[in-house]
Amino acid sequence: MKTEGEIQGYRRTGHDYRQPWFYMVTMTTLDRKPLFGTCENDTSIPTPDGWLMYDLWRNLPQTYPQLDTSTFVIMPDHIHAIVHVKETMPQPLGVPLRAFKSLVTSALRKQP
Repeated sequence: MKTEGEIQGYRRTGHDYRQPWFYMVTMTTLDRKPLFGTCENDTSIPTPDGWLMYDLWRNLPQTYPQLDTSTFVIMPDHIHAIVHVKETMPQPLGVPLRAFKSLVTSALRKQP
């Protein structure tokens, strides 16, 4: 039996994800396809799709002003980010993160 505060999967049970805190986020592409960058000489080089995603990430605080999205790393098939929730949000952090994923998917599908 899990007790209050234990880790369940990657989320802490009983934690209110609307509250101010720093959260580490990792998101992967479907089937881990390397859409966002290439690796050359131990350096990740963003592709145009990676830069598109980066721009959408940086613009997230325009819709969700409670967030700071300054820390962000693009890898070929995933991203790492630290999201700072600066003030209590009306919805949990998962809401803007899902919105971001949806924006990226839509933008990539619209490209020629």
